Amino acid sequence: MSLKRFVEQLPIAYPKEVKIELDEKRNALKVFWKGRVYFNVLPKKPFPFTRKYFIILATKGGEEVLYLKNYRQLDDKSRAALEEMINRTYFIPTITRIKNLVYKSGTYRWDVETDRGSIEFETHGGRNILKVSDDEIVIFDVNKNIYRIDIKKLDKKSLFHLYFVL
Repeated sequence: MSLKRFVEQLPIAYPKEVKIELDEKRNALKVFWKGRVYFNVLPKKPFPFTRKYFIILATKGGEEVLYLKNYRQLDDKSRAALEEMINRTYFIPTITRIKNLVYKSGTYRWDVETDRGSIEFETHGGRNILKVSDDEIVIFDVNKNIYRIDIKKLDKKSLFHLYFVL
């Protein structure tokens, strides 16, 4: 199915019509839209790097409730609830500094600082490093964890390390 056809089949919601609350008891969202209440809703990010703010809201049972082209346009309380659930669902640390990068036998061993603390991980060569824009890189480690790098925010030493894997 094409992206256009996929999007045409989902109900479009305008942010002003939607209210979202965090349901701690169920570890899900409660969504209010067009006079209905949807329980056990989770966010889906079908394009987490190219369309970061496009969200599909679907029940835990798989029923797609609605989609938002840009969830940042929700009211503050709804956006905060949704972002809390996104952070619980999608754990993508941002690398803020590359302390060391060692290449051995086709594998890179990374020692980095992230917005979530220090971490070490491995990648298979450079094929798991994806430049999604001029300023952003996404890395998939050997355990399928995802890391993000904002190139503009790296120090010179980190950029030097990164230069050799790109």
